[in-house]
Amino acid sequence: MRFLSLIPSPEALPNSSLSFMVGAAADELATETHWVVDAAGALDEDRLRSVMKDAARADEPILLLGTALALLRAVERLEEVPADPLPTGSRIMETGGFKGLDRSIGREELYDRVTKATGVLRDSIVSEYGMTELLSQLYEPVLSEGPHAAGAYVAPPWLKVRALDPVTLDEVEPGEPGLLAFFDLANAGSVCHVLTEDVGAVVEGRVSLQGRVQGAEPRGCSRAMDELMSSAGSAS
Repeated sequence: MRFLSLIPSPEALPNSSLSFMVGAAADELATETHWVVDAAGALDEDRLRSVMKDAARADEPILLLGTALALLRAVERLEEVPADPLPTGSRIMETGGFKGLDRSIGREELYDRVTKATGVLRDSIVSEYGMTELLSQLYEPVLSEGPHAAGAYVAPPWLKVRALDPVTLDEVEPGEPGLLAFFDLANAGSVCHVLTEDVGAVVEGRVSLQGRVQGAEPRGCSRAMDELMSSAGSAS
């Protein structure tokens, strides 16, 4: 299907791992890709609406991609002047980042607003969890299991996830919160074992995120995107 990206293209942001990831997926999977956020973080609202309108007229599902706060900024525009709803079968990929530099929003509130603004149902909104240090990502299995699977991230079989006691670094019991540690066999050209300051629980390989360790530095490529779009919003 066609991609509609709220993340700048890899040509626009060559040093962004998030842009690289979306570009690699687009090269492999997209019939056509529309990049509606530029290198300065400015949203091309007219193009966003035009792509949505064309998709509705052609009844051609699309994949809309963006960080949580990029989706929020687009939805705020669409709430002011409603756009054509996306066709049945359209999907949204949300790449995290619910707490930004100038605002935060809860997942359920965002998804409710996204559904109303775009017509994409909750079980077609997939959240992705990844990081620059890992080649692999984890995804919610909502497309195959339904909305009840939201919040449980599934890793590919070559990525092992453990929750560790922050003092001893021993693995905690299933369902108990701990520091998330990843062993990614896809990191063949880098460090395979990554210990994070993300807190979560692991049950049968599925990860439930609970946030960051208190006092840990906020980080993530979604924050870089929020900073970029915040700057663009201030300048406009």
